[in-house]
Amino acid sequence: MVFTPDVAESLTLRPEVPGWLVDHYALVDAADLEGYGKHFADDVTLTFGALPSVHGKAAVLKALRAGHDRYAMQHTFRHVWDAHGHVMIQFEARFTFPDGRVEVMPTMAVIRHDAHVISSLQVFIDRLPLAPSS
Repeated sequence: MVFTPDVAESLTLRPEVPGWLVDHYALVDAADLEGYGKHFADDVTLTFGALPSVHGKAAVLKALRAGHDRYAMQHTFRHVWDAHGHVMIQFEARFTFPDGRVEVMPTMAVIRHDAHVISSLQVFIDRLPLAPSS
């Protein structure tokens, strides 16, 4: 198990976080779908907030692309627990919209993986602040 102190540091300055996870989220934050899509199993399942789960790599990448099309993302690790093929991550997630609006929200993710190939990603987040502004 890896436990990181609750301090504000950038993603890449957290040596306590497993390197494969840092690499994965660096690609997420760079909106490199092709790069981080390689970390997903063909039968991956994504659950984002209260939305219905999405199954299969192509469908998951399509769903994630929709987010990248709407806002830039930056994830800062707060705590990471890693044991027996399961990782639980507490983040501060920063979303920047094209109009300049920024939303910073606490987020949790649970990842199931086999040798760092992700078979399940469940993101616990309040999606309301991500809704388009009126």
